[in-house]
Amino acid sequence: MALRLTRAQVDLIVDKTFIGGELLAILYAARVWDDGVVVRCTLAHLVRLARHVESEASDATDMELQKRLAAIAVEIRTLEQGYYVLASVGTAT
Repeated sequence: MALRLTRAQVDLIVDKTFIGGELLAILYAARVWDDGVVVRCTLAHLVRLARHVESEASDATDMELQKRLAAIAVEIRTLEQGYYVLASVGTAT
């Protein structure tokens, strides 16, 4: 799967959350195109990243940070839900 985020969004995830390990490596390995970042990941990585960003957003005391992280989580969940829609269409008879 390819998640497209802005550089600012990736920087926010890296700088303001306690993401580590495999998810951090995936973000660092992402390709940068102009101001966009294309993150290649599996569906499982996408789900974990969404949960992590959602958790950080709900724990944030700064309302602006909370809004920005929540918006990123929505983008990630939208891509995730699109996968499930495509999978269900592919299995429909």
